[in-house]
Order: sequence, then structure tokens, then C-alpha cells
Amino acid sequence: MSPVRVNGATKSDHAMSLYKEGKYAEAAQAFESELAENTSRPERRVIYVYLGKSYESAGRIDKAVSSYEKAVDYDRRNWRRHRDLAGLYEQVELYWEAVASYKTALKLNPREPSLYLALGRTWREIGLYSYAIEWLNKAVAAEVTPAETQRQLSLVYEGQGRFDDAAAASAKADDDPKRLVYLAALAGNKSLAEEGIRRLRQKAVSSETIQAYENLVQLTSLPPKEILASKLFKKP
Repeated sequence: MSPVRVNGATKSDHAMSLYKEGKYAEAAQAFESELAENTSRPERRVIYVYLGKSYESAGRIDKAVSSYEKAVDYDRRNWRRHRDLAGLYEQVELYWEAVASYKTALKLNPREPSLYLALGRTWREIGLYSYAIEWLNKAVAAEVTPAETQRQLSLVYEGQGRFDDAAAASAKADDDPKRLVYLAALAGNKSLAEEGIRRLRQKAVSSETIQAYENLVQLTSLPPKEILASKLFKKP
């Protein structure tokens, strides 16, 4: 980006310095000021990226979305712009828009496996579990952040009522041990429930919490509906 000089300093350097210092609201204002200048298309392409990042870090997701959308307009062949925009769409629960942007990113860069996980997660958020499993299995095959992939699979299986598969995936993900115990109890899988207790004991939790989940292990012989209705049951 060609800098715009003001009093011997460059505006782009000033805005970027604010961004790097973590002064995101001030950086956003500085980048907005740059846009008010007669900047070129290449300059605006970069400015909108960092304007979006500044607003996102400042918690102004509404403005971040519009800035990222502009960044895409100026750089449509860059898969990262579509991926970043998709991530923001996810944050504001515009899941269909997120899927479309992730798909565009994947079309531009078919060999980027992180997009498999992103698509699997977004399809899960929509509730279309068969699509979610398809993409998450691709992420498993590509060995993309295995723990997070297994955690997402666990959530999908739970949504489908496949509690044994959900518990197994949760164990592979080294997920919250309380969740592992609860899923294993619903699955009637005492060994996995006890594994969850073993992991829970390694955490800094109270003896009362451990006792509560040990009580839950005793319910593994009951059908899921009875477990959910039990006074001992409390979803983590």
C-alpha cells in the first residue's frame, strides 16, 4: 500500500502502528481516514482488510462484516478474503452466507484442508448433519486440527442422538471430561464414563463435582430418556 504523507509521517504507518499496538478502535478510525483520501484501488484493497481486522478486534462485528465484504470486492481472487468473511458470517449466525463464502474460498484454493473443517462446522451449526459429517470426515482424512475435528464430530453425533459415537469422538478430542461422562452415560458406555471420571480427577475441580459425575456413571445401565429425567443428571 502506497502511504499518504501527513506532516512528514505516513498515514498508513500511523494506522498500522495503532493496529500493532492493539489500539484497534483508534486504528479503525485511522484507516477510515485513509479511505477518505484519494487512495488507489491497490491501497483500498489493503486498507479494507486491516479496517475489518481492526473493527473485529474492537468488537464492532457489524462494521467488520461490511469492511470484509469490501475487502472481498477489491480482491475476489484471494481465497483468504472469502474465508475471513465467512468466519465473520459465522459469528453473526449468517450460516448460509458463511457456507457460500467458504465454498468460494475452497473453489479458489481446493487444496486448503482447513476449509473442510470450517464447512463441517458450519453445516453442523445449520443442523444439516449429513453434510457436516461429509466435510468433517474429509478434515479427519487430511489430519486437520484433529482435536477440534473430533469435537465437531462429537457435537454432530450428539445432535443425531448417536451418543456412543459422540462419546468416542469426545474421548479422541480430549474434550471436557464432564461432557465425556455425560455422553458416555447416555450411551450406556460405562468404560468411557469411567475414563471421563479419570480425566476429571486430573482437573482442578471440587470433590463435589467429581462425586456428582461419579453418581452419573451409575446411570449408564438406564435408557437415555430415563437418564435425562433423573435428578442426578445435569448436562455440562
